[in-house]
Amino acid sequence: MADIAGVLLNIGSGPAVAPGWISIDGSWQARFAGRPMAARVVSLLTGRQVGHWPAGIRCLDIRRGLPFADSSASVVYSSHMIEHLFRDEAGAFLRDALRVLVPGGICRVIVPDMRSMKRERMDGGAGICVEARK
Repeated sequence: MADIAGVLLNIGSGPAVAPGWISIDGSWQARFAGRPMAARVVSLLTGRQVGHWPAGIRCLDIRRGLPFADSSASVVYSSHMIEHLFRDEAGAFLRDALRVLVPGGICRVIVPDMRSMKRERMDGGAGICVEARK
């Protein structure tokens, strides 16, 4: 991987921030990333606990496209995000992920394995991993 240059994208990152990666999440919780006081105020006003997410998460709606140049990412990683999109939105996301990948880049998408979840009674975070190279 060292010979492939480009940004590392974690799409639908949740509160995960890893050094060297761009963490992107479009959830309402991500709007409070790095803003503990705002999260506390929302928690008090709504009566719902809003967890503090670390700073460094970019709050973006990926249904509007990835704001990166063609062939600019060496990795596009997404875990348990794509199942929250409609079919046409998921297809558009995957096309956009391939657009931003450098030649030889990796797109890894992990989705829930419902059969396994049913078998294990949903206690393990089982999933199917699909990886593609450009």
